[in-house]
Amino acid sequence: MRFTSIIFLLTAILFLGACSEHNKKLTITTYLPGSDSHNAALAIKEVLADDGWDFTIITQSHQEGVEAVRNGDIDLAITSNDISIDPKGLRSLIPLYDEVLITLVNENSPLVEANTMEEILVIAKSSKLKIVFSHKGSYSQKFAQRLLTERGFEEDLYEAHYFPKKSEYVSGKIELVQLEKPDLINIVGNVDSEVIGKLMDLGYLFRNKVSQLDNLEASYFSSFALKMVRSFPVIIPAYTTSIKQTEAVVAPGLFASLISNKNLDDEIAYDLVRDIIRAQPELIRHNSNFFEMREDFDSRYLNYQIHPAAMNYFERDEPGFFERYAELGGVMFSMFVVFMTLMVTLNRIVKRRKKDRIDVYYLEVLEIRKNENYQQAMEQLMALETKALEQLVDEKLAADSSFVVFMQQLSQARLELNQKIK
Repeated sequence: MRFTSIIFLLTAILFLGACSEHNKKLTITTYLPGSDSHNAALAIKEVLADDGWDFTIITQSHQEGVEAVRNGDIDLAITSNDISIDPKGLRSLIPLYDEVLITLVNENSPLVEANTMEEILVIAKSSKLKIVFSHKGSYSQKFAQRLLTERGFEEDLYEAHYFPKKSEYVSGKIELVQLEKPDLINIVGNVDSEVIGKLMDLGYLFRNKVSQLDNLEASYFSSFALKMVRSFPVIIPAYTTSIKQTEAVVAPGLFASLISNKNLDDEIAYDLVRDIIRAQPELIRHNSNFFEMREDFDSRYLNYQIHPAAMNYFERDEPGFFERYAELGGVMFSMFVVFMTLMVTLNRIVKRRKKDRIDVYYLEVLEIRKNENYQQAMEQLMALETKALEQLVDEKLAADSSFVVFMQQLSQARLELNQKIK
């Protein structure tokens, strides 16, 4: 019987341990190998393995991945915040890094001389422009084209070309540009010095210079970007991408986020966000993109609600009511103490002044008693008594023991004067 009990206990322990391990076995979808999202997933998989996490990485298009997460077929996805405008069933855990849309213009294109959106549209309508996007069907291509469409750049105003997939990331881009000589090139992702430098060697310039913010880009980034596509301005310092980038550049930015199904277990979501944040230094050593990860991100730029458990983690250090207002309470208490001290001091000053006035009346009674004109002295005492009573009503004198003594002095003085008058 005892042996059976021991076997049962060990089986239960192993079962619970297996269940615990299973909680940290998650599937995560990314884009193809070599992409930013796939590299980020590899870093998370390797670094968090020491904490017991076991990730299975599934590669597919971002659109397919986000739908798999929405349907509950896959636990997590690393994808652009802009991948789907339908938030149903999706939750944001944490933005991992920023992606930017860099626009390069051919130095021989008439677009070089355009300073406003109106001028660009006029040029587009008069000549068929060539514009290059990321490979067709990617969210990068859709994001860049949607930006153009929202600004009045309809697809019939230009001839679209698409970069090859990641397997031909550098050579394919260069070959396409050399062949087509497009007017505009759109690159979405993290800043890639190698590709951008080679494109600049081919005669391409940055369109969105910081110096242009006073006209076209100012209104674009202050209103359209946030309201239409949840984009934010990213400043790329001079020489970041190439030695030929002699000026700072501004580009539309997007969060590349870790998202989950809304039904992801709260404990798993909380622990995962906690471990990712804690492991950021090591993640950066594996992938520099994680340098941009931060807890104090602006949630206005998210298309999906933050998972409740992730929100609980981000707010873990927020003080409670008493902690939050402890400092204010201390200041108010200090002010109260100062106020009360001031009031006590003022009260003492007032009492002293009232006492000083009574002392004057004492002296006046003594002087009146020296007057040998007894009838006149009697009248002076009555006048002094009337004055004292009026000041008592006006609260210039205190009805305390000193005032009682004064009244007793008056009575004694009258009694003495009456006896002398008789």
